[in-house]
Amino acid sequence: MSKDFKANGVQLARVKAPVLIPLAIAFVVVWLAFVSVVWLWLETGQQRALEEMTQRFDDQLFQSQSSMVSQMEERIGLLSSVIEAASMEDKERLVERLLDESAQGLQLSRLLWLQPNGESHYEYSLSALPTADALNEPLFENYQWPQKRSGLILMAHGEMALRVILPISQNDPSLGVMLADLPFNKMVSSLARALDVYANVLVNAGDVDENAMKSFGSGSMSMQKEYALGHFKSLFASDALTDVTTFVPVLEDFEQRKVAGQLYFLTGFDVAEITYDLAVLPVLSADGDDLAYVLMVKDSSQVELETFWVQAVVTGIALVIAAILLVLFYFLLGRIERRIQSGEMTILQERDRSESLRMNAESLREEAELHREAAESARDAAEKASAVKSEFLAKMSHELRTPLNAIIGLSEMMHEDAKEFGDDDYVEPLERVIRSSKHLLNLINEILDISKIEAGKMELHNEQVNFDALLEDVAATARPLIQNKPIELKLELEKIGTVYGDPTRIKQILLNLMSNAAKFTDSGSVTLSAQMLEETISVAIKDTGPGMSEEQMATLFADFVQLDSKSNRKHEGTGLGLAISRKFARMMGGDISVASREGEGSCFTVHLPLPRSEGGVKPLAPFKSSTTQRTILIIEDDDVCAKLISKHFAKNFRLLYAKDGVEALRIARDEQVDLITLDVEMPLLNGWDTLAAIKADKALADIPVVIISVDDDKTRGFALGVDDYVIKPIGNEDMQRILGRFHSVAVERSLDVLLVDDSGEIRIAARRILEKSGATVREAGNGIEALARVNERKPDFVLLDLMMPQMDGFEFLDTLRNSDAFKELPVYVMTAMTLTDVQKRLLERQASAVLSKGGAGVDSLFNRIQGLVAKDE
Repeated sequence: MSKDFKANGVQLARVKAPVLIPLAIAFVVVWLAFVSVVWLWLETGQQRALEEMTQRFDDQLFQSQSSMVSQMEERIGLLSSVIEAASMEDKERLVERLLDESAQGLQLSRLLWLQPNGESHYEYSLSALPTADALNEPLFENYQWPQKRSGLILMAHGEMALRVILPISQNDPSLGVMLADLPFNKMVSSLARALDVYANVLVNAGDVDENAMKSFGSGSMSMQKEYALGHFKSLFASDALTDVTTFVPVLEDFEQRKVAGQLYFLTGFDVAEITYDLAVLPVLSADGDDLAYVLMVKDSSQVELETFWVQAVVTGIALVIAAILLVLFYFLLGRIERRIQSGEMTILQERDRSESLRMNAESLREEAELHREAAESARDAAEKASAVKSEFLAKMSHELRTPLNAIIGLSEMMHEDAKEFGDDDYVEPLERVIRSSKHLLNLINEILDISKIEAGKMELHNEQVNFDALLEDVAATARPLIQNKPIELKLELEKIGTVYGDPTRIKQILLNLMSNAAKFTDSGSVTLSAQMLEETISVAIKDTGPGMSEEQMATLFADFVQLDSKSNRKHEGTGLGLAISRKFARMMGGDISVASREGEGSCFTVHLPLPRSEGGVKPLAPFKSSTTQRTILIIEDDDVCAKLISKHFAKNFRLLYAKDGVEALRIARDEQVDLITLDVEMPLLNGWDTLAAIKADKALADIPVVIISVDDDKTRGFALGVDDYVIKPIGNEDMQRILGRFHSVAVERSLDVLLVDDSGEIRIAARRILEKSGATVREAGNGIEALARVNERKPDFVLLDLMMPQMDGFEFLDTLRNSDAFKELPVYVMTAMTLTDVQKRLLERQASAVLSKGGAGVDSLFNRIQGLVAKDE
């Protein structure tokens, strides 16, 4: 046992390796990333410091220029005062003294008092350059009295200066102007000392006269090794010991990269084991052009050394932290390993005990065989259970809701009878039965709805909806919920009109919210408001109930969630209503929002992006009874449900019953049936197969079929050709809609419509709508065929396309209007082409109306076709 344990211990020791190796790799990667980021940040710090230093140099250079101009203006003001106040004897002496003091005090290289004619009234100069040559530059040449001009200038002999030109007087031009030059090299020198940098002023070699530089150049100009600076000449260096030619590679790189007015930076330039940071600052003239360049050089060896040590320290610290974490994980894994070893010890002990049971191996084998057979049986049972579950989920809707619908229907009948005959003892118990049954049906529906939504099988059935009527219906349905409470129902409804959406699901959302508002509000009011914002309808349900906290609102739309235990005891429900409502709203592209505060009530707002329907909803005509009694075939295997359906039809209908599809087909073929109601779940032949058989039989295919079922599978029903689909339990409004939709069976003579279009798809779709509306349709593919159909039998009106082969619509209209027999025949043109003014005027004379195939779409066209039939009826 000890040997086995040691062997397993060795095996267990390998537990650390699969964990520690990836962990170590991860630590190394994180460490490298961290160190790289820190190094990069430190290295870019030098660049930032160089940029800040250059910016300070530039700012201080600008401040020096501004200060010079201010001081000169101050001196000129004092000079003007002296000239105006002094007597003639003292004026010359005082002015000359004041100018001398100004030139020496401001350390000017040149100070001139110039008369309007250009003559010098006073001249002070430290330069050997003649005054006329010094004035030969654009700043002075473009000067006009009484301007104030200042800016840097570069003279032909290489002298750079800050030149200021100011009028002596703003009122008297005869006093002339004052011109002062401040040496640029002094400004650069003082700033270089202040920032502890080496500065060298460079100009383009072509901007100065080499001969003039030799003749008039000052001793401060650095003329050494000019040949090595390429395109540049050095005018001044703040440190004569520094060899500017050392930085020729930098100047060459700058020459290639330079952009007018932009700074140039370079860090880490090594020369003879010394590291430099360099910048080239353009010096602009008064016109904004590059006049010269200041090369700034700073010894960054110490900074490089400090940065290196900081990087080394950070790298070392990060490495130590990573090593500590790795060691920590190593010891943690050791503890886990010891626990595994303890468990292994227990396993080994159990193995020893199982060894003592070896003599019972045969019995255990037989037992194992039995277990195997049991497992196979269990697997078969599980597969059967899965199949049963699928079948149960498929049939639960029918099997659970059918008896409930029967209970609700019978209870409502008994309730009406009890109220009619005055049996008050039964009224209240029957109301409890109806409420409980409907509550149970609602719970089942909610669970089925949420299951279908989560499975992705829930579909919307969009159609034209009169939203104003829908809101009124919701309000009417909600009123009984608050009739026993001191609650006022307020309606604040804007007129919205007709939209396109799923009326069943919209009403389900709004009724759910109204029901919640009524349940949770004991007194006050419930307000239903609606408005149309662009293409979105906003419906708000506001109550004066207890309100909700932020925590309650956070879980409000979760499945099977109610507010708290008090709400669960006081109000019934599964907690699915709000979840289903939000899911339906989001399926429509909208959402539900809530605003609430404890003690102040709640406001739920439904946002639905429902497009408007241009055609509007045409009111359905009531079912017209005629002298002939109409026959309705009710196919329902449940006698109670069949009785409930028959209760909704008037007594002047002849009702036939069938319990299965086989019997239904036989009755439909033997009797003249005008309408069929069909259940889905039936014995022998189910509803879907029965519907398919009816539509396949030419003698029965035109009979309207309405499915009445607990299964909500409208998509499949309409795909198979059903005319309407009603979900149990049914009400009077459902039957009124059914009878209204199939009013055409009572029309004694159907309309004869000639449909002329070369598109087979348009003809099929239009024919279906026309025939549903009770019309007899004949077709033609071009104008020639249409003329033949008109001559065979005159139709009530013609639906005509314009673009057709052989004979188009215009030629057909012209032929028709030239015939006395068909001159007044109504013709409705449907076209997708863009009509010219001439064609429009022609159609205005010859056609009854023009229906567009484009624009609002084919649905709009078909709605108008249906309207034509209704109008002609």
